[in-house]
Amino acid sequence: MPSAHVERELKVRLPADAAPDVVASLVSDVRRGGASEAEVPDGEHASTESVASVEATDAVELVAVYHDTLDLRLARWGVTLRRREGGADAGWHLKLPQPHDETADGVAERLELGAPLSAGEVGDPPAELLDLVAALVRDAPVRPLAQVRTLRRTWLVRDAAGVTLVEVSDDAVQTARLGLDEAEEAAQPEGPETTDAQDGRGGGTEFREVEVEAATGTDGRPVEGSDAVVAALSAALEAVGATPSPSGKGVEALGPAALGAPDVVTQADQHGDDGDGTAREALRAVLASQTQALLWADVAVRLGEPDGVHDFRVAARTLRSALRTFAPLLEEDWRDALRSELSWVAGAFGEARDAEVQRELLQHDAERLGSDDAEAAAGVVDRLLTQRYETAHAAALAELRTRRYLELLEALVAAAREPLTTAVATHDVARGLRPLVTDAGRRLRGRADTLDLAVDAERWHRVRIHAKRARYAADALAATGSKRARRLARALKKVTTVLGDVHDAAVSQEVLRDLAAEPDVTSEEGLALGLLIAAERDKERELQEAFLEIWPTVRKELRRFDD
Repeated sequence: MPSAHVERELKVRLPADAAPDVVASLVSDVRRGGASEAEVPDGEHASTESVASVEATDAVELVAVYHDTLDLRLARWGVTLRRREGGADAGWHLKLPQPHDETADGVAERLELGAPLSAGEVGDPPAELLDLVAALVRDAPVRPLAQVRTLRRTWLVRDAAGVTLVEVSDDAVQTARLGLDEAEEAAQPEGPETTDAQDGRGGGTEFREVEVEAATGTDGRPVEGSDAVVAALSAALEAVGATPSPSGKGVEALGPAALGAPDVVTQADQHGDDGDGTAREALRAVLASQTQALLWADVAVRLGEPDGVHDFRVAARTLRSALRTFAPLLEEDWRDALRSELSWVAGAFGEARDAEVQRELLQHDAERLGSDDAEAAAGVVDRLLTQRYETAHAAALAELRTRRYLELLEALVAAAREPLTTAVATHDVARGLRPLVTDAGRRLRGRADTLDLAVDAERWHRVRIHAKRARYAADALAATGSKRARRLARALKKVTTVLGDVHDAAVSQEVLRDLAAEPDVTSEEGLALGLLIAAERDKERELQEAFLEIWPTVRKELRRFDD
C-alpha cells in the first residue's frame, strides 16, 4: 500500500501587485503575536500564542507533471495524479477528495497517497496508484497532460516543543499543457474556449498562490493549535487582498474542462435540478446516485477502509433491487443482464462482508457473557473470522481487477446517463412510479402479515427482502418531492433496520456453530461459543418481537399511501 496522510490545506491567490515579502511579513506577525486570537472552524476563538518559532527554508523549484485520461476523468472526479521533482516530498502523488472535501473555513481535506520517483517515469504512473482509481478511469489510458513549474518559499510554524503546527508556502507558478496531436485534442471534453497561452502553447498561465497546510497526526486530525494558526493567517491574507484559489494548480494547468461534471452526475451535483419530471428521470437519478456510490466504494475497498466492503455491497444490491422494482420501466434484456452482473459482484464480497459484520457483532455481543467466557468467545471469534475476512477479501479484490468487472462499470456508467427504458417511463413521476411503490408495498404486507415467532429464519429473511424493495421504491418517489412517499420511506427504514438485525442474529448462530466445529478450537472456547449461540438466539427473538410491535403502525402507513 502506498504511503498515505490526510492533507488539510488552505489555498489562496495573491493579487498581481502584492509585495514580494508580504507572506514573510504575515508569518512573522503570527510569531510575534500580531494575530493573537482567531476564529476556528467551530465558531469559537482560540489563541495563537502557542506559536514559538518560525523557520524559513531555502527556496526550491518544483516541476510537476499531471497525468489524466484525455477526457480528464480524474480531474472531473476531483482527483489529482502527478509526478513531482524537487522539494522534500518529491515523488508520485495521488490526491483523493474526502467525504467533506471542504470545511466551513475554506480548508480543503484530501487523502494524499505517495510513491517514490523511482516507481515510474513520466507517462508511466505506478500500478499501485492507478489500481486505486481503476473504477474512475476504467479502460481509458492515463498519460501526461500538463506541467506546473513552481518556485516555492516555505516557512515552518512551530510551537515551544518544536512541533510543526503549520507549513506556509509562497508559490510563483507557471502552468502549461503538454502538446497534444489533433486526434487527442478531439478526444478532450468541451470547455470554454482558451487562448494559445492558456492551453500551454503560448507559455501557459502565471499566478502567485499561497498554501497554508495544517499539520496532522497519524489519525488525520489536525495537530493541537494548528487550526487557530491557519485561521489567523487566512484572515491576514484576506486583508491584503488574497482570494480563494478557484482551482488547484493541476486543474489550472489542465484547463477549464477539468472543472467539468464527473462521468456520473447525481441530482445533488445538479444542485437539486430534478430534470424533466418523468418517471425515466426519477429512475435515472436513482441509478446515478447508486452508481456514483459504487464507484467511490470501489476506491474505499482498494484502500482497505473499514466500511468499504459494506458500502460497495449496499450500492450493488441497491442497484440490483432498483432494477427489479422498476422493471416495467426498463427494457427487459438490458435490465436482466445488469441485474445478473450486479448479483455476481455483490456475491463476490458476500463472504468478506459476512465475516466483517459477524466479527464486529459477535465481539460486541460476547460482552453479555461472564468475563472469562466473554474473553474466550471474543478471542476465538476475532482469530477465526479475521482469517476468513482476509482470505475472502483478497479473492474479492481479484474480481475487481477482471475484464468482466470493468465491463460492468462501463455498463453502469452508461445506465446512469441513459437507461434503456420502455414507453411507461415517459409518463410523469406520479403515473410512472406511484403504482410501483404501491405494488411493492402490497407484496410486503402480504408476506409480513404471516410472520410470528414460530416461523423459520428463511421466511423472516424473505420479508426483509420485500421490505427493502418497498423502501427503495419509496425513496425514489420521495426524491421527486413527494411528501407521502418521504413519510412512507421513513417508516420502511425502521422496518428494514429491525429486519436486518433479525437476519444478522440468525446468521450469527450459524457462524458460531461453524466456528465451534473448527479443529483448533479448545474446549473452553467451544463452551463459550455455545453460550454465545444461546445469547444470539435470545437476541433474535427480542428483535422479532420488536418488529411485530412496530409492524401494525408501518402497515397503516402502507395502507394510507394506497388511499
